[in-house]
Order: sequence, then C-alpha cells, then structure tokens
Amino acid sequence: MFFVQTNANTQKGDSAMSDTYRVFTVSNEVMEGAEVDIFEGFPAIVIGEDDDTSFSGYAPFSSAVPVEGILDEQSRLLFAEIKKTRKGEMKFLARHRATAGDGVIVVIRATMGYEGFNWITGGCTGWQCRKCSTTGEIPCPPKTCPNCGARNFWSSPVLSFADFPGEILARGQIVSTLVGAGEQIIALVQKGGVFRIGYIHSTSGESRYCGYYVCDGTRITAVPSHTK
Repeated sequence: MFFVQTNANTQKGDSAMSDTYRVFTVSNEVMEGAEVDIFEGFPAIVIGEDDDTSFSGYAPFSSAVPVEGILDEQSRLLFAEIKKTRKGEMKFLARHRATAGDGVIVVIRATMGYEGFNWITGGCTGWQCRKCSTTGEIPCPPKTCPNCGARNFWSSPVLSFADFPGEILARGQIVSTLVGAGEQIIALVQKGGVFRIGYIHSTSGESRYCGYYVCDGTRITAVPSHTK
C-alpha cells in the first residue's frame, strides 16, 4: 500500500503555466508522450467517449484539449506548454524540450473492465469506518471497527485516500458494456505527488486491483502497492 500525508495534495497556479512540461500517458503502463487525435477537425488529446451503446445506465462523455505545434513522427505530444484559448479553455502548445522540473502533464486513460468502476485518487491515508467515521493509520483496515463494532460489508472499516494530487485540466467518462463507468483525466501533477487508479467490481464493491504512481518532477513511475 502506498501511503501519503493528507497535505500532499498541491496545485500549481496560473503563474507557472508558461513552463513546458513532459507529457506522460498512464493506462496499463506508463508511456512517454500522449497520442493526438483529430477532434472536430482539430488536433487534440481526447479522453472519455461519446458512444452510448451500453446498458449500464451511465452517460459517457468526452473532453478534448486542443494541441498546437509540431508533434513527433508518431503524432504524439512529448513536451507541452499549457495555455488558454480566447474562450478561457485549456490548450497545449507542443515544444521540443521541457523547462519545468517540478511537475509533469499526465493523461490517465484508466479502463474499468467488463463490469465495474475505476477510482482515481491520491495515495492511501489510512482507514475509516463507514458507520461511525472512526479513522486509523494502520496499513490494513480491521475487519471489525474498534469503536462501534461494525463488521458487515456495507459498514465495516475501509481504506481512505487523499484527493488527487494535482490540477485536473480535463475530465472524460467511459462506460462498460453492462454495468459500470470509469473516469479518465488530463492533469498537471507536481513533484512528490502520488496517485492511485483502483478498479472496483460493480456488484460486490470489492477492489479488483489497483496501481500506484509517483511523480519525481520530471517523470511518472509505477510503484509497488505495498511501498509506503
């Protein structure tokens, strides 16, 4: 389990938007750069989806951040400066190198499987009882709450997590074939930021698996979930 302090969530103001950041994509693995598609006739990084053909009951939606400038040979954005359009929306300017060493842009293309949800958060902060809100800092939540005695599935203690450690620039949503939905985001993550992508089964509510990632200021690295 990757634990963080609850005050590790930091955001960067508009004063740093002139810096150029490295760009990474996190899906089943961490990859340098982000794929640029054509969205409404213009190059953009697109997340989420618009095809509503599932029976999940959730509405998918896509978001796009426009991209200007010259890309690499694979039409991927490797380095980007964050700017705003005349309408006040975010856009990326492609650059040849990074100037910032205290953060990166990350495109999180989380999936969720056939039936379930994903959950993008910060690192683990401990556990909390769902019935009486008692908290603790031990690595694993107890099966029975030491304060109120709650122990059934819907009220027993569960792990708690910090907010996502960065500035979210865009959000999208994908849906599963039967039941469930998943979030995808584009974000600016600062040095020292730890985030988690968890996958939850829609019926049982049990966590299938999760991945933890840390930003060292210039890269995103996957870390073992048991690492503190």
